[in-house]
Amino acid sequence: VIAKVNIGDKEYLADATDKHYPFGLLPERCLNGKGRLLGERESSWLNLKPSTSSRTVTLLTLALEAGGMMRGTLHTTYFGYDAIRKRADILSHQSQDDYIKDLGSSLQGITITGYELSNVDDPEKVIVRKLDVELEAFSNPETANFLFNPFLLDKWSANPFRSKERLYPVDFGVPLERVTVLTLQYPEGYEIVNVPEKIGLALPGGGGRFLLEVNNLDNKFIMNNSLSIRRTLYSSSEYHYLRELFNRILQVQNAELIFRKKI
Repeated sequence: VIAKVNIGDKEYLADATDKHYPFGLLPERCLNGKGRLLGERESSWLNLKPSTSSRTVTLLTLALEAGGMMRGTLHTTYFGYDAIRKRADILSHQSQDDYIKDLGSSLQGITITGYELSNVDDPEKVIVRKLDVELEAFSNPETANFLFNPFLLDKWSANPFRSKERLYPVDFGVPLERVTVLTLQYPEGYEIVNVPEKIGLALPGGGGRFLLEVNNLDNKFIMNNSLSIRRTLYSSSEYHYLRELFNRILQVQNAELIFRKKI
């Protein structure tokens, strides 16, 4: 049971069972298509649609040092349903230090040296997480050619759509958006052998897209990649488009940059 609230000329759908949700945003479990509106004198069907999306924007800024270490900042902003999930995750720990400790164990190869969390206790605001990070690119400066996968974060380990065929629709619940911008400054004595080409993949009918843009100039490598799933429901006939989109994304994310020391 949820409530329909009229305030002025605006209508809100409200659920008060989860303290992490802001007013007017329904939990995903309530988004089941239609709900029956029961009034004192009338009854009708009401569409239950998400009023926002699951959106995360990540800015990763790194600098490669001559000794082989990369140091920089990881700045992540969580919006909508992603902010709700992240808030619940952080508050499920005894302290923010405990949350960062668990987070550090999940970031393979990345060490967190400092952090700042904003708006954790305010469900009406986005969650902002800023981390100071470092990772080792290579350990021997004498043989300093090395491989580096720029998809350090939000990398898909497997295609979520494994079956070749599907009889039922795919329901994402809420629209999805992931944006990641990597900026990597590297010394003048290095070059990147295989700079990736621009990629644009789209689902039919404007259902979603994956974009990859790369700029490599003056020893600064900038990569901007974004995934957008704009609709919540995809029919079984559209399933193979979704499956192929994620197959291509996996191929892109498994590619590594080759850094070579200039002679």
